Amino acid sequence: VGLDVTVGGRLHDWDSLGVNGQLTLTNYVIRGQVVDRFVSAVSYTNRVLALLQPHLRTGTQTVTADRLALDFHRRLILFENGFATADPESLARAIGPKTGEFMEPYHFLKPPTARVNGQIPLRAMHGPDDMTNVDMRFDIVRGAPFHWLKLNTPSIEGTVHWLGPTLILTNLTAAAYGGTASGFAVFDFLAKHMGADYDFTANVTNVNLHELASDVGSSTNRLEGLLSGRLTVTNASSESLDSWNGFGAARLQNGLIWDIPVFGILSPVLNTFSPGLGNSRATDAAARFIITNGVSFTDSLEIQARMMRLEYVGTVGLNERVN
Repeated sequence: VGLDVTVGGRLHDWDSLGVNGQLTLTNYVIRGQVVDRFVSAVSYTNRVLALLQPHLRTGTQTVTADRLALDFHRRLILFENGFATADPESLARAIGPKTGEFMEPYHFLKPPTARVNGQIPLRAMHGPDDMTNVDMRFDIVRGAPFHWLKLNTPSIEGTVHWLGPTLILTNLTAAAYGGTASGFAVFDFLAKHMGADYDFTANVTNVNLHELASDVGSSTNRLEGLLSGRLTVTNASSESLDSWNGFGAARLQNGLIWDIPVFGILSPVLNTFSPGLGNSRATDAAARFIITNGVSFTDSLEIQARMMRLEYVGTVGLNERVN
């Protein structure tokens, strides 16, 4: 630890104290996160400790900012024009255990580059009621490989805005299985149950259906084609997929889709009319649908193949029940 400061004021009057100087820390640990070196100018006045032009380094990861302040009067940590090429999970755990827990489902496989601005409480946060003063914005300006649930992308960019008990994802763009994806989402952690209520919209263009199904289903699937579409979930709960309500549309070009049970169930029937008909390639398939309580209904699913046109009307539940 290196500390070179000038102190002025009355010793027993914290509001009168003023401090200016330089702080250097090497090889230390913050809540289990190792930091190689931290250097910053230091200022303290009116119960606000300000770190000016702080620079943190651990390995190849760096974090800088114009100003990082600890406001002991309002009990807040404030970030001004932070710039980081660092693992978000490590930073979240260093901020606090609740922040670390909040970030656990979202994994960057390499550190992204992000701008950081905003404020979080200086005290520990144990639930949504403690998040009233949270207002943090992370703008990912250079993407990195990302994993969430069963989905993967080699690069994702966008804005994450943590506002009170609400998480807002906007301007999201990502490379997606040979195509592209974009969208936004809102998560409300004031829900009357564990988890969150949420809504989202996702758009995909020219996504390789086989590669997508390999991640979310089986790597041995025989699906093919380029998938484009839009899915909007207007309200849902993290408690169950049966809570999904929304709508969307999808289109598949040059597809081989008989591995999907809702289509594959007809393959043997079609093959009795003409061998191979039930396994033929669809030149085009498109549908519009609505989702109610986790069940998707369509009356416009049409599949075009060279020897036939197949029309579907019915429902498919997220629990895989088909009508």
